[in-house]
Amino acid sequence: MFRISRKVDYAIHLMASLSEQPKGKLKSTASLSKELEIPLPFLH
Repeated sequence: MFRISRKVDYAIHLMASLSEQPKGKLKSTASLSKELEIPLPFLH
């Protein structure tokens, strides 16, 4: 078993969420932060 950092975990969740978005559709970092429960500073 291996451990991943919190930043890597956030990045994986973010990439998975973005890959599910329709092409050309934008989302704000604030909405992504709330939806994915990722602190906003990690997205800036």
